[in-house]
Amino acid sequence: MSKYTIIRVKEEIARHYFQKSDILYRFLVTYKYNLNIGYLNRQYSYITRPFSFKEILYRLENMYTDDFIKKGNHIEIETEGYCIELHVQPKQIEFCCATMQDAETILFPILRQMYPYLFVISENPMNYGWISPILNKAQQKEKQVLYSFP
Repeated sequence: MSKYTIIRVKEEIARHYFQKSDILYRFLVTYKYNLNIGYLNRQYSYITRPFSFKEILYRLENMYTDDFIKKGNHIEIETEGYCIELHVQPKQIEFCCATMQDAETILFPILRQMYPYLFVISENPMNYGWISPILNKAQQKEKQVLYSFP
């Protein structure tokens, strides 16, 4: 099973670093291995937002009633051939799954509805990226551009 970490990023930071995800990745990895450095703690605190364990738990329990096991902050879900284990912390979610498809099927749809700016890092080097948010129809219309030619 592969191990991943999800970080909830502040909107301002996400918008600025969406196309510069390599910079964000390098910062998060540096922070992970240097937790005792004050300025890194302050930067991490500034760019991240907390997760609501209660809300995540509530949504997962409702969606996967029969396939759900909770032990403290540790949650296991196994349904329809997909399996994921996650540990929810205030500023990150760590999860393990056999393939990213397991996370895409079980976890990401719920997180997309709750949080628009999520960054995922794999334990494998240089495997990272954004979880794309779900745009509602009003947001999609705002972003559409109409071009006309004479």
